[in-house]
Amino acid sequence: MTRSTGRSLRVLEPGGRPEWVEGPLDPDTSPGSVLVRVGHSSLNYKDALAATGRAPVLRRHPLTLGIDAAGVVVESGDPAVTPGTRVVVTGFGMSEDHDGRWADWLRVPADWVVPVPEGLTGEEAMALGTAGLTAPLAIHRLAEHGLRPGDGPVAVTGASGGSAMLAVAMLARLGHEVVALTGRPGSRDLLGVNTGWFDPGLRRRLWQRMATDLRPADLAAVYRTEPLTAVTTLVEDLLDGRVTGRVVLAV
Repeated sequence: MTRSTGRSLRVLEPGGRPEWVEGPLDPDTSPGSVLVRVGHSSLNYKDALAATGRAPVLRRHPLTLGIDAAGVVVESGDPAVTPGTRVVVTGFGMSEDHDGRWADWLRVPADWVVPVPEGLTGEEAMALGTAGLTAPLAIHRLAEHGLRPGDGPVAVTGASGGSAMLAVAMLARLGHEVVALTGRPGSRDLLGVNTGWFDPGLRRRLWQRMATDLRPADLAAVYRTEPLTAVTTLVEDLLDGRVTGRVVLAV
């Protein structure tokens, strides 16, 4: 047993369904100088597409699924990242051409990791995750283009989804008037952004804001936590419209 030996949920061949695999990290699909012991991940629409094979998300095989992770650094070859640091990793082609986060261990380049800001647990960081990062990045871009509280209503579409629910909460906290739009009758009571690759400094600043002025007033109300072992059922629920808000996965 090596330190990086553990479980991972991998798709072994094109068109295949994910399988639990026990073993060390694959150096070809998990390059990087930082080793993270994963504590939590999350469920995203892109994850569900990859896990069910409904879209060609994975660009190589075999590959571990999961685009988000929060955990603790246990090894680092970069002096800027200290072992013992709580970190979050989102985006950067994870579960596309680099092994993802539905695993006990994660190895990534040092510049991919962001320290978890004070005031957030690893579970809460994954309640935000890529979905949460999408919302403040969009809000940041809108503010750069002149949007200010009081300028008029801000419409958020798909309001029963995780990213939109977080966007509504963040905009409301900043003082904007928000109009939430949804196609789901049971859920009734802008510029484009890409959270996979953008400025690392801005990424860190946005995570800090999600722990402070952009933290939803009741974050616990927009997510639930499930075991990672339940994910094969959860991906079907998500794609069939039976999931509201965010799902955190306990690894």
